[in-house]
Amino acid sequence: MCNNSNNNFYNNIIFLDYNKPSEINFSIISDIFNILDKNESKLYVVLINSNFDSIESISNILEKYYSFINKLILDHFLKYRIDVNILIPELYCNNNNNNNNNNSNNSNNRSESLINSINLIISKIPTNYVFLSNSSKSLNSFIIKSTLNLKLNYYEIKNSNNIQDTEFVPSFNNNAILKLQKYNSVYCGGFFDYLHCGHKFFLSLGSLLAKNKFFVSVLQKSTIIQQQQQQQQQQQQQQQQQQQQQQQQQEEDITPPSSPRMCEKTTFKSHSLPNLNNKCPFSNNNNTSEYKLQSSKSSIGEIKNLLFNYTDKKNDEFMQQVEKRILSVKEFLNIFNPNHSDIEIISNTRCSDINFCPMTYYDQVDALLVIEESIESANKINLIRSQRNLSQLSINVVKSVQNYHSNKKISSSFIRNVLYNINNKNI
Repeated sequence: MCNNSNNNFYNNIIFLDYNKPSEINFSIISDIFNILDKNESKLYVVLINSNFDSIESISNILEKYYSFINKLILDHFLKYRIDVNILIPELYCNNNNNNNNNNSNNSNNRSESLINSINLIISKIPTNYVFLSNSSKSLNSFIIKSTLNLKLNYYEIKNSNNIQDTEFVPSFNNNAILKLQKYNSVYCGGFFDYLHCGHKFFLSLGSLLAKNKFFVSVLQKSTIIQQQQQQQQQQQQQQQQQQQQQQQQQEEDITPPSSPRMCEKTTFKSHSLPNLNNKCPFSNNNNTSEYKLQSSKSSIGEIKNLLFNYTDKKNDEFMQQVEKRILSVKEFLNIFNPNHSDIEIISNTRCSDINFCPMTYYDQVDALLVIEESIESANKINLIRSQRNLSQLSINVVKSVQNYHSNKKISSSFIRNVLYNINNKNI
């Protein structure tokens, strides 16, 4: 055991028994935050014995824990620099039908599977310390025994709750994970700026719902889109100038030149891409001359969006680069659900006209994952799909992660606003 406050706390793990009262586990997390204090660090909360009866049950678990963690971070935003990720050991077990049957009937096999998953988690994360609470001695013994060969540093914390310890009984049912996978493919999109608890909750559920493909589109900020459009306009102007110069040269030449080879400039083509003249009833802008086509390559083809200049993010000068946001999403999903069959993450532009949203004309997706504020847009997508004789997408709504016992929530806008105030020395 080690209790030296000068140690490096960059990567840390705590194993919690979900069967214990949540207030006990929350107090343990709070104690760890106080230990980490101002250290820039990561904390991985591994929930053992979670309830996988349904996607609703695991959603409630993740929402409750992220809500409490969100409160700790938001209440002390300028103090704590702690990145917290909630992990589920069952997701580290490769699903095998024979093993699943044994796991559900034999306690020894359940313990062995849990031990294997614990070892896989620790081997994937370069761990500095494994926290052990003095209120969970039975669980601590199990963890230490399970990781004897890994030569880990254990850090014992004195939990503020003086609750009598109960015997830890391991439960492990990775077969239940398969029941959560309702759809072959799930699509979601967002900016995912300064990846926070709400994003992690959202992405966790998406990866659990998708059996084969979880498709994540990370949106570029508006200023980037405008820069791209300005570059395109400059290129067009240069081409026009070159054409004018060539025409003048031809007129000045005494000897008529041979007919030049004409290169036809082609535009995007798709069997299902809607015609520009077919306006969507939900469009807010009827001037098609302002539109620009943007595209991103993906496994389902070329994502084509129709857009025009707009700005919709406050303090977007403090938004992270799209490459950084993609990396954050990728790293989180790789840690949360490492055995997922196919997770694809691309950068994309935000469509200003829902008529040209990729999900209104692609049929390789079964479900949408959206936040509450996007329900109306999701319903409009299905309406447009029905008009195009495409199947309806299942709409899965993820509620925002609120502060524990309050209606406050952390958001990317809040973080950018804090950075803006710091930059302008308002705080």
